[in-house]
Amino acid sequence: MRVTNAMQMENWLHTLGRTSSRLERAQVTLASGQSLQRPSDDPTGISRSIILQDQIGSLKRSFQSIDDGLAWLKTADTVLGNVTNTLNQAYETALLGANGTITDEQRLDLVGQVDQMIEQVVEMANAQYAGNYIFSGEKVKVKPFDLDSAKTGINPYAGGEGSIFRQVADENLISINYSGQEVFVDTKVFDALLHLKETLAGDDQEGIQQAAHEVQEAFKQIVEIRGVVGSRISRLEETKDLYHEQKAHLENRLGEITEGSLPEMIAALKREETAYQAALLVGARINSISLLDYLR
Repeated sequence: MRVTNAMQMENWLHTLGRTSSRLERAQVTLASGQSLQRPSDDPTGISRSIILQDQIGSLKRSFQSIDDGLAWLKTADTVLGNVTNTLNQAYETALLGANGTITDEQRLDLVGQVDQMIEQVVEMANAQYAGNYIFSGEKVKVKPFDLDSAKTGINPYAGGEGSIFRQVADENLISINYSGQEVFVDTKVFDALLHLKETLAGDDQEGIQQAAHEVQEAFKQIVEIRGVVGSRISRLEETKDLYHEQKAHLENRLGEITEGSLPEMIAALKREETAYQAALLVGARINSISLLDYLR
């Protein structure tokens, strides 16, 4: 079979196209630092990289959930710390009130102090994070507590009893809230403070001592709740640290698959440039032969 110049030219154009395509791919690979540009480069590698990217994406979503849960719990922890401080002050006030040597004026001043403490604790019980009441159960948009119209007592708890969860893994949920019923009603925080105010106002020495005991008991229960909140914070922080390690490991594995070695990519580019230049020289020779044949 006689090979004509036209056939040679057609073969050369086909070869030049493939060489040009490989050169372009080598240039893109070096510029991006990514050895995998399309599925045909390495089907197995592409499949593994997709799985790794999905796992990394799942961890990133977990980070968002964990960070939100931590912010919620840390807000609650701060509030509970303030509540215990206020209860400590109330207990000290009760001890002063139980001292039979204070004057009526001093006793009324103590009543005013306890009144302020009650208002402060109500404000704490209505604490918010990101526009949500943190002690209102699942009813995060409902203000859980308020003073009554005469400001002599507390209206009934208006929040819910449900828990709020954050997902920290595919099948791992953690509760991030306590209801106001659990924190302020069941512990009798408000009852103890109101009783202290009442007994101080009436100069009821026995009642003041009983109220002091009630304040102590409420303090202990708040400390227990705060301990649980602290343990949940620790659990989330430990989980977050673990996930950071897992994410770094997955990213390293992904890099091993998708990121090429710089020396290897440079060498590959030089090979393709040489091949492309050689193809151009072959084309020039074919064209030269064709022109001579024509002149003959």
